[in-house]
Amino acid sequence: MNRIVLPGLAMIAVTYGLARFGYGLMLPEISSTLDMSPTISGVIGSSSYFAYCLAITLATLSIPKLGPRPSIMAAGISAFAGMLLMATSTNDIMLAAGVLVAGASTGFGSPAYGEVVTKTIQKPLQDKANTWINAGTGFGVLISGPIMLFLSGDWRLVYILFTFIALAVLIWNFINIPRIQRQEGFKQNTFDIKKTDMKRSIFLVIASLVMGVATAIYWTFSKDYITNEGNFSQLTTSIFWIMIGVSGIAGGVAGNLIEKLGIVKAYRLTIMIAFLSIVILPIFNSQIVLIYLSALFFGSSYVFFTGVLLVWGVKLYPRRSSLGIGLPFLTLALGQIIGSAIAGVLIQSIDYKMAFIVFGFIGLSAVFIKPLKSRVNSR
Repeated sequence: MNRIVLPGLAMIAVTYGLARFGYGLMLPEISSTLDMSPTISGVIGSSSYFAYCLAITLATLSIPKLGPRPSIMAAGISAFAGMLLMATSTNDIMLAAGVLVAGASTGFGSPAYGEVVTKTIQKPLQDKANTWINAGTGFGVLISGPIMLFLSGDWRLVYILFTFIALAVLIWNFINIPRIQRQEGFKQNTFDIKKTDMKRSIFLVIASLVMGVATAIYWTFSKDYITNEGNFSQLTTSIFWIMIGVSGIAGGVAGNLIEKLGIVKAYRLTIMIAFLSIVILPIFNSQIVLIYLSALFFGSSYVFFTGVLLVWGVKLYPRRSSLGIGLPFLTLALGQIIGSAIAGVLIQSIDYKMAFIVFGFIGLSAVFIKPLKSRVNSR
């Protein structure tokens, strides 16, 4: 199991924690260097999620025909290339191109690992394997903060170091991930979804879309917010980002907790914690202890929520795990495209505080969605 889980966790750490969410970590320094407004920053941030949507659609279509390995290799290559382009960018257009390419890496990786786990790991261990691989986001965010501190906030050097890490992880996956061919006798098209499937999936899709919108503001603007409004030092804001990563690692136990609590209770608990994390930040933006608490709440709730989506989707589509993962993660990213762009406009036209509060309540509305209605085993 570790032969699959460890390199998978590392790739998710690179693609999500470094290639995708590293932009939010370094946004204060990047926007200062390239003279970007919040609106431009939000649009560039949303391009990462747009690329994710394209990549996850391509991956979900290609995995049944080619197997998951090519998609995993594409994830590593796009993370490497995108971050290299960001490191060398001299204007916001080049930066946006880099963010776009790097953002695609997450879409290639997520459904592919779900397929690998389904085909290579025993069924009783699959939920745990999937949620631990998914927790790679937390590990990636965790290591990015200290690297930023060590390199004194030089975002170009940080991205260059990230590219070396991406290359090493790509090689590790190339060696460890087996070639898995299409299942014999299974000729159903990946996106041949019947009306009954759509009815089962509707709550999954709505939940992931709403939370995608709500969490986008935190990933893109939280560090920028406490840097500009709180006047905290680089050490303080980097620790804030590290806290998100540390708590995100806790998402690795999502499989165990879902098993114990049932998916309905686990889902609702996650929504409530995410809501608190988003609204605590603007209400107590000058109190460092509560800011760190917000980071801990957000990191754990986000990774746990994606773990819930992952388990929920795979249970809905047990024979098409790449679709079961791809569908909610696609709509999560669609929500983040919308959320990131709107957040930038709101921040520039109103202020940070009101924008965060609005997005917090958007996320809270997802608590009224019931996973049990999607015929997922509630226990």
